[in-house]
Amino acid sequence: QADREFLVIICESGASNEVVRHMQAAGVTHYTIYRGATGCGETGRHEGTPVWPGDCSTVLACVRPEQVGPLLQQVTALHNSRKEHTLGLKVFSLPARELL
Repeated sequence: QADREFLVIICESGASNEVVRHMQAAGVTHYTIYRGATGCGETGRHEGTPVWPGDCSTVLACVRPEQVGPLLQQVTALHNSRKEHTLGLKVFSLPARELL
């Protein structure tokens, strides 16, 4: 039985600090960030090259179920606040069990 939610947040690297601030505002203070990821998504290719500039960050957090709603509200507000361009930001959730 899952007692946690494992969140995977993928965002433009330039927005990762803002994502973390919004997570903290939702009470999520434990996380891991992988910077420098490359790939292609809804906002285009991000490969860290002159042809495909930019890269992504992946933020991982394992949270209690009651933290998911507030966190999602915070990062949705960040996503919706970007008027000048669509912010590359996705949030995924998987059930998780703490084993150790």
